[in-house]
Amino acid sequence: MTYEFHDDEYDLDNAYDFAADLDDALRDQLIGTSWEEPAHRLTPDTPAEERVALYQEIRRAGLLPNEATFFLIAWAVETIANDRAAALLQAQYQSRFAEMEERLGLSEQAIEHLESAPPEYRALHLEFAQAAAALFVATFQAFGEHKMASLLRRNSEEFDRIYDAGYVFFLGPAEESALEGLWAMKAND
Repeated sequence: MTYEFHDDEYDLDNAYDFAADLDDALRDQLIGTSWEEPAHRLTPDTPAEERVALYQEIRRAGLLPNEATFFLIAWAVETIANDRAAALLQAQYQSRFAEMEERLGLSEQAIEHLESAPPEYRALHLEFAQAAAALFVATFQAFGEHKMASLLRRNSEEFDRIYDAGYVFFLGPAEESALEGLWAMKAND
């Protein structure tokens, strides 16, 4: 994705704010509709749970293409699932990874290039990837997105295609989503 630098689009820590760009793109699509005001209330600090509910309402209103609302909902749920996966990693896997890295004397290169790591270490990565993937599916289900959860489980390539088409609708050519990386890791181990 080509991105032009603009000082006002960065926070004090100089970090790109994806949510702000997405909010602007959504507002542009909803001008002149009854959804313009709710879209203007979105800020980068709007909790993802609130975004899911709003995006589901926008989908029900049928104002945007299916791919666009699919992306909005999937991105918000993905944000929640990423937080949950990080908590899972911290609570159940981080110490196991650290212990194994120390016991096996793994270098940074072995850790960064999983294919060259010992089978035991790769197996732990696969275990975490499978647990995180199940958590992602469960998070979609928890928000009533059973069709998305089923598609993610059955046909992640199609899920990614629709997600990417929605991203392009709002922001232009897509970069790889976290879900694509997660499923690639799960599939390659």
